[in-house]
Amino acid sequence: MFFLKRQKIEGVLFDLDGTLVNSEYGYYLSWLEAFKKENIKIDSKEVQSWSGLSADETAKYIAKKTGNSEIVPLLRRHRAEYFDEMLNQGKIKTKEGAFKLLSFLQKNKKKAVLATSTYSDRAQPILDYLSLNPYLNDKVFGNEVKYLKPHPDIYLKASEKINSDPKSLIAIEDSVSGIKAANAAGIPVIYIPDSSFPNRPKINNLNILYEMSSLNEVHDWLENKI
Repeated sequence: MFFLKRQKIEGVLFDLDGTLVNSEYGYYLSWLEAFKKENIKIDSKEVQSWSGLSADETAKYIAKKTGNSEIVPLLRRHRAEYFDEMLNQGKIKTKEGAFKLLSFLQKNKKKAVLATSTYSDRAQPILDYLSLNPYLNDKVFGNEVKYLKPHPDIYLKASEKINSDPKSLIAIEDSVSGIKAANAAGIPVIYIPDSSFPNRPKINNLNILYEMSSLNEVHDWLENKI
């Protein structure tokens, strides 16, 4: 268990999909639509289990499931097209309490950094559309590191970018791989299960500071810490 009783909190590192934005659920729906378009049957629970996986891990899963690695790029194109439609239709939104927490951090001169495995070509349009850029002191995308979550690289790079001790930061995550990445980087992590999904991932034996219900709860907790 991490303890922050005497440690000054310098900033918060945000996962993107499923934590700061409801895009994880958007990708889930987009994958289902992609498989439907190619008349491939897949269990929705299987698709949900991909939450937090890297693009390579997802590709391997699909190739094994379908027995056809060549169909992966086609399914990805379908998914991207459907997701972009959702984004342009305003269906991809910030999670409850996101702007409240980001504004609080900005007002109190605490750093807010994006730390996501999503590549910049997919993540940046979301940030642009939802006007999140002005609230972020820095960003780390998946294409900036060699190893994605659950490896610690993204979180270590994020702490380096803002010149902060990992132990002085808080990570906010919704996935097992994200929690593992924060643990490996030595960063205390708050777990917020993605409320878009009925089934929560098991986080047994993982080290979390707290489990909270929303970013509003993180705001209220930080208000008493800062």
